[in-house]
Amino acid sequence: MPEISSAVHLPEENTSWSCPTCKGPVATTWLFCQSCGTDFRVSRPNQLAAPIPLQPTAAVVSPPLLPTQPVPTAPAAQTSVGLLERLRDRLPEAPRGPHLSANASTWVKAFSGLLALLLIGAALTVHLQTRADLHRTERTLADTKDQLSGVQTDLAASRATLVGTKGDLENKSAELDETQGSLDDANDKLNLQTDQIEDLRECLGGVQTAFSYFLDYYYDSALSRLYAVQASCDRAYALF
Repeated sequence: MPEISSAVHLPEENTSWSCPTCKGPVATTWLFCQSCGTDFRVSRPNQLAAPIPLQPTAAVVSPPLLPTQPVPTAPAAQTSVGLLERLRDRLPEAPRGPHLSANASTWVKAFSGLLALLLIGAALTVHLQTRADLHRTERTLADTKDQLSGVQTDLAASRATLVGTKGDLENKSAELDETQGSLDDANDKLNLQTDQIEDLRECLGGVQTAFSYFLDYYYDSALSRLYAVQASCDRAYALF
């Protein structure tokens, strides 16, 4: 409960304060304006205007009493089914369309039959076309299978040929190895013969030089030359 400021001077019983907002009378007991409802107890207790003398109040005229009428009771709760039935009863009946004549019904049946025949014909055409495409695809697959079988046979023959060629190459390689060995042996023999011929040539050259020294009476030089080619002469003598 807010406290009343001590600076506010409460009016006497025969006086009334005026509201600074609407100039209306302010109640002496509660300090609020009876016209605009402004409260002066806490917010603005010092803004009240000077007290004014009370005016005689007019007699309050009570409004005439109206005769009491019984309050109608609330209707009972309606179920959804009952509410729908009531709404359906209140709705106006929709106008019904005209009935088809016998001739129009015949035309409708004929059109329906024709449409059914067209649909059946279209479905049959699609089925026959699909079946023809399937047979064509089967023939193509059969031809492709035959071609693959022929290619497989050719590959098998080529593989056999390659195996035979590989065997021939291995035989040729063995023959080449043997020929290479023979060539190596012949080369060794040729080298040996070359060395032997070189020894014989050196021996004969030394003997010829020694014989020349001997004819010129250079016996020491002749002996020295014979000693120099003695090893070559021994190897050449071994050939015979």
